Amino acid sequence: MNILLYQRIVPHYRVPIFRKLFKKYGVIVCHSKEKFRSNLASNYKMMDYPNFCMNRIYFPKKENLVIQNVLNPLLKKKPEIVISEFSLGYLSFWALFFLKSLFRYKFVAWTHGFSNKEFINPAFSIKTKILLMCYKKLDGVILYSYFRKQLVSKFLGDDAKLFVAQNTMDTSELIPLYHRFLKIGREKIRSQLQFKERYHLIFIGRLVKGKRIDLLLSVFEKLQSKFDIALHVIGTGPEVEVIKEHCHKLPSLYYHGAIFDSKVTGKYLYASDLFINPGHIGLSIVHAFCFATPVITCPATPQGPFHGPEIEYLKHGKNGLLCDPSVESISTSIKKLLGDEAVHISMSKAAFETAVKDCSLEKMITGFHDAISYVSGNC
Repeated sequence: MNILLYQRIVPHYRVPIFRKLFKKYGVIVCHSKEKFRSNLASNYKMMDYPNFCMNRIYFPKKENLVIQNVLNPLLKKKPEIVISEFSLGYLSFWALFFLKSLFRYKFVAWTHGFSNKEFINPAFSIKTKILLMCYKKLDGVILYSYFRKQLVSKFLGDDAKLFVAQNTMDTSELIPLYHRFLKIGREKIRSQLQFKERYHLIFIGRLVKGKRIDLLLSVFEKLQSKFDIALHVIGTGPEVEVIKEHCHKLPSLYYHGAIFDSKVTGKYLYASDLFINPGHIGLSIVHAFCFATPVITCPATPQGPFHGPEIEYLKHGKNGLLCDPSVESISTSIKKLLGDEAVHISMSKAAFETAVKDCSLEKMITGFHDAISYVSGNC
């Protein structure tokens, strides 16, 4: 059975998933090059499986508003099933939506369901009504989490064609790294990384306003007055200059730039006490848990942060903490946690257990398997 999967780009964290989908089901990914100076780029060196790279046109000032030459793969492969990334701005989806009757393929959307903001406070906006209308006409819908499936099902009134592929990373690569570091020992790893301070916080992710970089730095500044503590920042984005400016003001604030080597980022996570991101958070929860690092963030509210579906992995007080979005609340919670070694150890163990039990790539692939099996039965 020929199956095509359409994506805007293929970032590094998606490559292992697409590799498995090709090996198991022959799924061929169709994608394009990122927009010039994009914050998120495709990783072509990792793509060791058949794929189509399509010509595309990006619209000015919009990273996600793109139309691709979707016809070329359709004409060459004549697929029975097409799976497509789905957001209102991904114009290729709409092209595939209207070409469905001409090429007679089963059409499946891979989507968040609604926007992260609307999941906090669902409303029947024009955007929501368009999404619900589309879901009714599709052959299948793959969602990122069980909560999102429940909510879409509630509005749709039918969950037979709704499937869950819980979003994750390639934990089969990351967890063995953790075990390797465990044998070396934290102190030796810290020595390799030239860690000097007693406690270490870490942030890994895109440096954008939605991550509340300002709040992160204010929390760290307050903690520095009480602890021998460091903050390590890995990533890049529009807020990078804010980080660089504060590096001159705040001792023990270390900016390491963007790092894509799993071994290097894994070492930093393993050697750190806590992962902190007071803004919207996503796959970095999985990344931190794979190295037994508890996560500190803030609960989602109608005013933000608007978390990705991965927030469902975080259980307050068990493998991480949800703090009020204030300097006082976050810094006080971190003080208590760092001051209670038994609780910190328990939380670290729970974080790693979550990664092992709930975040495997196989669990995510199962969602695709169920969707493919369902629609192929109707082919």
